[in-house]
Amino acid sequence: MAGVHQLRPYPGAITTAANLRTLLQGSELIDSMPEKLQDAYSLRCTPQILGACRDALTYALAQVSIELNAATDNPLILLDEPGDNKAFSAGMFHGEPVGIPMDVLKIAISEVANLSERRLYRLTTGSLSQRLPPALASKDRPELGMMVPQTTAAALVSENKALGWPASIDSIPTCEDQEDHVAMSTTAARRAARVVANARNVVAIELLGAVRALRFRQQETPGIRLGAGTKEGLERASQVLDALGSDATPSERIEALSAWVRDAGHLQAVTGLERLS
Repeated sequence: MAGVHQLRPYPGAITTAANLRTLLQGSELIDSMPEKLQDAYSLRCTPQILGACRDALTYALAQVSIELNAATDNPLILLDEPGDNKAFSAGMFHGEPVGIPMDVLKIAISEVANLSERRLYRLTTGSLSQRLPPALASKDRPELGMMVPQTTAAALVSENKALGWPASIDSIPTCEDQEDHVAMSTTAARRAARVVANARNVVAIELLGAVRALRFRQQETPGIRLGAGTKEGLERASQVLDALGSDATPSERIEALSAWVRDAGHLQAVTGLERLS
């Protein structure tokens, strides 16, 4: 409901909630368990969690955009300044304005992956998945289903927690204590890149599980109506998977979906909907 988010008007949460309403429009799976009064936090609080991540990413993007268009030389030569001295050593090289945003980026993306893994866990846990088979394993032949990919996702989010330690709060003096406070921004950026790659793989694993789960639901209830975005996303993701053939390994399927996410294929699947930003 749009009205509830206006009472706590964080931009990221408002946008995330609006996108979810668009994606789920027309779905017959919403409220399919009428006896259940409330969903778990990982479902019910999605706009708040992803909204906070979205706002953090907006901050990080703004900082990096400034940095890419800034002068960071030392000294800086300002020809229009009065006097003979045109060279100014002003510390514009210091990486703190980028180091902190990179640490914020790590935290935000780690939370995106954390939430993705929690949803996947619920999909693969029989007592939590609302009638889906345990581990999303096929009923007609023995297999592990999504059990091993889920543990992989758990390992990746755990690694992200280790990488998430803020590098920008660390410092070690160099250059005879002249450089006595450094930002460690390069370390923060490298770790952020690893967190993004890990998170992309976690989302890919969840997508693989979601495809299996929705196919089970369609088999169970032929003709069931999915949300507008869910239906389009399922069809596009299925095309990626079907192109690999039936003999593809779970690793190959995850890598294909991860590349699809990297290339924004998941966004292209829903850009034609009325609202998605």
